Amino acid sequence: MDDFIRAGLEKHLNFKPQRSNGGVHSFFMNMMEKSLISVVMEKTNGNQSLAAQILGINRNTLRKKISGYDIKAEKEKGKSAIMDS
Repeated sequence: MDDFIRAGLEKHLNFKPQRSNGGVHSFFMNMMEKSLISVVMEKTNGNQSLAAQILGINRNTLRKKISGYDIKAEKEKGKSAIMDS
């Protein structure tokens, strides 16, 4: 997994460290968090309580992040909200 993340970062980081304007850490952390929440919300079929439990955060915190990242949190009818193992 580390190699995958490193390859992605190297691909998207096209700057010289001495010329960076800063903010790289928060930019990538926000990207990772948005992707993580999106995947967990999909796997839990939009079940925010279950997603918050899996992520280890409060449900209200999750709701705030879903809203802030503009993540679609819709439930699909007829699908289970249990993550595959």
